[in-house]
Order: sequence, then C-alpha cells, then structure tokens
Amino acid sequence: MNKTIQYAIRLLIICAVATLVLAYTNSQTAPVIAERQKQETIAAYKKVFPDAEEVQPVGDDSLLNKHILDVQEAKVGGETKGYIFNVESPSGYDGPVTYVVGVTTDGAVTGFQVISQTETKGFGAAVADDAYAQAMVGSILTGEIKRGESAGESTIPALSGATKTTNAVLGGMNEVSRVLGQLSGSEAK
Repeated sequence: MNKTIQYAIRLLIICAVATLVLAYTNSQTAPVIAERQKQETIAAYKKVFPDAEEVQPVGDDSLLNKHILDVQEAKVGGETKGYIFNVESPSGYDGPVTYVVGVTTDGAVTGFQVISQTETKGFGAAVADDAYAQAMVGSILTGEIKRGESAGESTIPALSGATKTTNAVLGGMNEVSRVLGQLSGSEAK
C-alpha cells in the first residue's frame, strides 16, 4: 500500500510539472500565433480588394454572427467602394471553411481567399486553390446565392466532386449577401 501512495504522489508531481511547462509554453507562443494570424488576415484583405487604399472596421457589431466574423470597409479616395468580409462558413465535409471575400458596394466579388480549411485533399481542398479563387471573381452577390457552372448574377462556381464544401461556401456567401443588403439599405431578396 505504501508503494501505491508513493507512485501516486510521483505521478501527481509529474503531471503538475508537465501542466506548468505547457501553460508557460502556451503563454509565450499565444501572442506570437495571434500576431501571425492577424498579419495573414491583413494580407488576405489586401489580396481580396486590391484597389483599397484604406481598410477600416464597419463598427456595427449587429452585422456580425457565427458566420460573419468581421466586416471592413474598403475605401478608395476616402469613399467606400466595397467591403471585406471575414467568413466562417457552415460546416463543410470536415469542418468549417474560413475565408475572406472582397465585394464592391454593388455586390461584385473582387477577390476570395481561404484562410483555413480541413476539407478532403483533391476534392474539397480545391476551395483553397488560386483557380477557385479566380473563378469566384465576378460573382454578383445579390439576393439568394446559388451554385452554378461559373460565377455570375447570384451564383458562385461549384467545386466538382465536393458538394458539401461548395454548400459550406455557399452558406457563407448567402450570409455575405444578406449583410451586404443591410449595408447598402436593400435587404437581400
């Protein structure tokens, strides 16, 4: 019985030391990781709305929800020319797809960039490819958005063989369309 207590105390000490080491490591790396993610997001903002001279938060938290994480105004010459949305889509095949999309005030997609995704390699993971991002440019986000063969009025391109991933992006884009309608004063149809 005495040996059992000794082993239990040793195990408790080992667990406590390991916990302290992990807590210290996390406290040292968390700010670095947060700063890196912030810089990646800022770079994505510049990529999805390249004409923007200035980007600033919209400041209306009522526009944010579980899918719309952030909305930024894209300004050119001091005038709002569009918006940049940070979106976490509804769940795809293997979880949400987080992306940034630039949209002009009239709803035209200026750029699309995936920040994170865990979709199936070779199918759903194609959502992060430059080819898909380029295919998104030209989609017009007015009213209810549907998937189609290519970008167009109220359509986004579908990913071949990745219906769940396409539906996830589609769900996020419908949220973008809805919020864009609120921002422009013309609710989505």
